[in-house]
Amino acid sequence: MGVRPQEELVEKKKNAELRHRIKQMPMKAVVDKTAGKAAERGLRLVLVSSYRNSKICPVHGEELSFPLGPRLGLCPRGHRVHRDVASVLNMLWKATEKLEKRYAEAVKRALSAVDERTLEEWSAQVLEAERAVRAEWPAVLARASPMTPPGEETVTPAGTEGADEPPQAEGRGRGQKLKKAGVELW
Repeated sequence: MGVRPQEELVEKKKNAELRHRIKQMPMKAVVDKTAGKAAERGLRLVLVSSYRNSKICPVHGEELSFPLGPRLGLCPRGHRVHRDVASVLNMLWKATEKLEKRYAEAVKRALSAVDERTLEEWSAQVLEAERAVRAEWPAVLARASPMTPPGEETVTPAGTEGADEPPQAEGRGRGQKLKKAGVELW
């Protein structure tokens, strides 16, 4: 992680609000807190670059194309890989460079057992999980229910008649009524 990780994250972002939110994120604090929690449990935190992880096939090391949509990549050798599956496996490969030799060898052995069929199975499981989550989301965000129970009359508090409308200058209708009610007009 660099000295200013937020700057690296926002370089290519076009949305000004998103850039602002990323810059406001206390990235160093998040990393420090995570490292502290790992140390409490006797673990070591290994930071790995996320650059291009989701665009490379973790089995063949070739660049994926995405003609099937933004989430499902196609390896030039003919199998499909979900972007998240590829990203996680590629980060594990990168982590082996920073691990102690015995741990790195164990991770490499486990990763070498992953083949095209396994990638497609994992990708299908991730896609199915995404569909299930999406099915639970409402198509449109729901509005809050009204505070007045059905069948009861809505009560307007005294002195708020027409409060949703801006006051008008004197001589234009509502202004006269406001002045009589003791409301000072600008």
